[in-house]
Amino acid sequence: MRVKSSLVSGQILFVEDDDSVAASVSRLLRSAGYECTRAASVEQAIEYLTRDIPRIIVSDLNLPDMDGESFLRRVRADARTRDVPFIMYTGSCEHDSADFFREAGATAYCSKYKPEELLRLIAEIG
Repeated sequence: MRVKSSLVSGQILFVEDDDSVAASVSRLLRSAGYECTRAASVEQAIEYLTRDIPRIIVSDLNLPDMDGESFLRRVRADARTRDVPFIMYTGSCEHDSADFFREAGATAYCSKYKPEELLRLIAEIG
């Protein structure tokens, strides 16, 4: 499901607390032609979401103020954001992670070790 285009900005909201990961992924997204806004915490992401609805949310699983799964469930519980595509982007790769994240409401799941996969997913979803 997609949010009506009149409500969606061109931004990708990237929620990542690690500065070096955030910088490299932001560069990658921008070099592929995407606009990217970074939030270093769930608190910052929620503040952003009160002002704007992004085209896609990409979020780390391990964040300082709330885990990515709880953030995902919060996004899905909000009528304004429930249909925004959400990619869980994490270094915590386990065999059953994809099913777990989809059950929690993620549109897709991607390993931090495969940035080209993130670009492919964004192109497919967005």
